[in-house]
Amino acid sequence: RRFSLAQVMRYRRVWAVPGNRLSVTVAGITWGMSWVVLAPLVIWIIATLYVPIFAPFLSPTEAWLLALATTLLLIMSLVGHSMAHRGMARVLGAGVPSRLLLYVFGDCAQVWPVAPTPLREALIALAGPATNLLLAGGAYWLWDLQLHPYLNTSMLWLAGTNAGIALLN
Repeated sequence: RRFSLAQVMRYRRVWAVPGNRLSVTVAGITWGMSWVVLAPLVIWIIATLYVPIFAPFLSPTEAWLLALATTLLLIMSLVGHSMAHRGMARVLGAGVPSRLLLYVFGDCAQVWPVAPTPLREALIALAGPATNLLLAGGAYWLWDLQLHPYLNTSMLWLAGTNAGIALLN
């Protein structure tokens, strides 16, 4: 059976509605339910694999608390990435989606309105990775200052992950 584009778009809208079983809206941001799996996984990776290598002097409780704090900072980085795209679109006069969707692997399923010119489209696309590069540079700078073992361990992880997000995006 063949489907028309209108049927496909109608089907996509049904699953993209905030408040359905596949997403939850908090503070105006619609979060995909995949975060229920990913956030604990990232916390576990940081606490059991990363911290024992880069901060072996921390107790298990300290490692888990540091992992939780680092994961929250990483999620804030992802929100900043999406807000940079959205902010640049507003500054350049391009349309923005009515709601901010955050899924584990980006918002590639979300359809953004097309910008008026290719240059504006490119600037909107580059705003998120540029934000992540700035965050990576700031985290590296804080790590380089060696202010506190907790901060050092967290900032090194954030510098690497933000640089990776910028490169992959």
